[in-house]
Amino acid sequence: MREHGPHLEVAQAVSIGLTICAALTPEDAYNMCAALRKIPQILLDRYTAVGHWLLEQLPYLREILPHLNNDKAAMMLFGKYVDRHARAGRANDLRTLKKNLHGWVPITRIDHPNDSDAAPLVFSPFKKDGTFDNERANWGWNSTCASLTFLHSFMEQVRCGHICMNHVGFPAFLYDLDAMDVVSSNPKDFEIGLFRGPMMISAFRCIWTSPDSATKPPGAKGKGRASISRMHGITDVTAEQIAYIACLMRHVLSSETSWDKQNVKIFDGAAFFNNIVKLLSKRRRLLNEVRDLYRL
Repeated sequence: MREHGPHLEVAQAVSIGLTICAALTPEDAYNMCAALRKIPQILLDRYTAVGHWLLEQLPYLREILPHLNNDKAAMMLFGKYVDRHARAGRANDLRTLKKNLHGWVPITRIDHPNDSDAAPLVFSPFKKDGTFDNERANWGWNSTCASLTFLHSFMEQVRCGHICMNHVGFPAFLYDLDAMDVVSSNPKDFEIGLFRGPMMISAFRCIWTSPDSATKPPGAKGKGRASISRMHGITDVTAEQIAYIACLMRHVLSSETSWDKQNVKIFDGAAFFNNIVKLLSKRRRLLNEVRDLYRL
């Protein structure tokens, strides 16, 4: 379920997706369940994709699908069952990232904004009184790339509400460190270095391959039990896989203590996921260029 996005309402997607797949045509599905007509088409398409994906993953499901479709309570129960496992997978991925992040977060410095003779400021990984700061939001990686040069004034503007960090922009952790100055000077060149950030690449490999392979060259295998990609026969890198990790990292590098407490009015994670998938789907050249960096 990871490739369908970490913000997907899984129970609803499964029950509605399978209902649509059970019908001969979408119109038949609408006739069986009038409530489907009230759901936006973009969601219906995604739910349908989830239904087809489940039927491919669970061959026996196709045989019992007519029975599930005739028993709405059983269909909802099955949806909740899949949802529970999807939540467990996401929670495990978040724990894995938090546990291993400290091993590959890049040491980043900027010149002192008020004193050119002073030593550069180290803002990531950030330390307080010589000890590692566990408030990952203080590291600055969820700020927009163009603001890193003026980190302190930018953070003040965020705190005062003059700058709103939302799902429209791309956080700094997605960028190659050498590309930040280019993007800062000309925001129109936002694609330069995008999805090439060392933290993002390590996070991707940490989840899809193994924590042991996070800092290894692309394609290198890790040790221990079979990876997610190997267990599920995943050999190609997709836009959805990249977007999934970007959503998890955005949460890990924030001050949110719980996934369920995210405020969509401040940051719409589902829209952030969709924006990345849409961009990479339209810019096939960009996706092909970064694929080798994420190679499984």
